[in-house]
Amino acid sequence: MAATAAVAGVCGLIVLGAWLHHWGSQDRIKGGSGHRFAAIIIFGARVNSRGEPSVILRGRTEHAFELWRRGVAPAIVCTGGVGTYPPAEAQVEQKLLSDWGVPRSALLVDDSSTSTRENAFNAAVLLGGHGDVVAVSEPFHLWRCRRDCRLAGLNAFASPEWEGWRVLSPPGKLYYLVREAILVTRDSVLGLLHQ
Repeated sequence: MAATAAVAGVCGLIVLGAWLHHWGSQDRIKGGSGHRFAAIIIFGARVNSRGEPSVILRGRTEHAFELWRRGVAPAIVCTGGVGTYPPAEAQVEQKLLSDWGVPRSALLVDDSSTSTRENAFNAAVLLGGHGDVVAVSEPFHLWRCRRDCRLAGLNAFASPEWEGWRVLSPPGKLYYLVREAILVTRDSVLGLLHQ
């Protein structure tokens, strides 16, 4: 009985993870060419042991840069504190963007956040607590990014970054789908407990 419940639970998490990924696969800023966003938010990701961006962090930063270059928004918010290895994720994003020609005046930096929710809330503080923004991350992560931005007072439109997802092995993809489903489920349960 316990084994059956465990298998059902894992299957449920995989289904939820797949749904989250499917939801985030749609670029929600396409078709709105006349819309002007206040900023593009890069949600932080790992820095490697050499102090360089992981493939996922570089992919998110490149996608944000392309959106900025297209004129989607005048500013980019770099988020993410120090994880396993320094420097802060936001500082790595900022350096890449500066090297690619984005002026410092167009970059807002939150280098203290350590979670998706903190990324969103700290970005909201930098942006004055309101406005339409573009959230940049991998598809599986974007539903939570949008939710946390809304909790922080920002109206977020998801724009998926694909390079980080493409380089993940099948077990890596399954890990991230299940992990994201666990985090979303945890947040939902905690929300119900605090009502």
